[in-house]
Amino acid sequence: MDSPLVSVILPCFNAENFIFDALNSILQQSYKNLEIIVIDDGSSDSSMTMISSLLKADERITLIKNGHNIGLIKTLNKGIKLAKGTFIARMDADDLSHLHRIEKQVHFFNNNSNVDVVGTKSTPIDINGNPINREFTFYTESQTLKFSVLFTQPFFHGSVLAKSSVLKENNYSEEYKHSEDFELWNRLSAKNYKLTNLKEALYVYRVNPHGVSKKFESVQIESHNNASAIYMGLFLNMKIDPSIVAFLNNRPTAISIKNIKLAKQLCKKLKTLLLENETIESNNYYHNHLLNVYLQALKFVSNKITKVYLVKQIFSILFKSNNLAYLRKKLNR
Repeated sequence: MDSPLVSVILPCFNAENFIFDALNSILQQSYKNLEIIVIDDGSSDSSMTMISSLLKADERITLIKNGHNIGLIKTLNKGIKLAKGTFIARMDADDLSHLHRIEKQVHFFNNNSNVDVVGTKSTPIDINGNPINREFTFYTESQTLKFSVLFTQPFFHGSVLAKSSVLKENNYSEEYKHSEDFELWNRLSAKNYKLTNLKEALYVYRVNPHGVSKKFESVQIESHNNASAIYMGLFLNMKIDPSIVAFLNNRPTAISIKNIKLAKQLCKKLKTLLLENETIESNNYYHNHLLNVYLQALKFVSNKITKVYLVKQIFSILFKSNNLAYLRKKLNR
């Protein structure tokens, strides 16, 4: 299985400013055994013109036109159904893939057959393509991702390469609009599929101030919290209080000493259950996540007694290994 076929799914909707470069970054990949499924989801701009200019030059591209806009989730599932490759790669229409991205991901799979989904570290650019001086916190160990996926995105969605069989058996769910990928990774993790990331930055993520995450933030937060609650409850065999889930997901709705204690207890239970062997990375994630949660809550708390309690929790974490350095990095963003 040295050079299996990789199906690249690239959905596009009104991406005329970026689609040419995004698609070109896939066409120029050092890994050549690709089929590139571009699905235009009813664009009303000149995206089709941009795609067509490359379509004639490379027979690996298959262009699908949705009759009308059906949305990202249905479009992705359509691409998965059409994919013929051993692996399926994601690619977003406003991002870029480094020259050796797919080659290195396939090489990793060839040497790690027990892994089911692999993403890569990513570097951010602004809407004009200029580098952004910001480093995303990033984790690579499978057990860290199994724990962290309950709270935070484990992948840059467009950077993912997965076994085709895994995605064909587990489509994106339409119930989790704007958090469909987050729910999918949780579902796969709960089924004991193995997720991991490559340490090397092989993907370029465009931070778009007008993107879906900003436009539909409230819907995304609700979907994210719903998925978290379901899978936390699944692992612990109990119903989780939505306010505790929101607190642990950095979107606190009810801040009290009681909720702070309950959130910490819940996080610790999940850590004990899911982290079989504590490593430096998994331990760092646990403490860093709680630190983020407490710092976020501190922005919204008004009760002085609760505020003092939060500060004490923050200081109790800060003096653990690597946390002062983590805080400095966070404050410098």
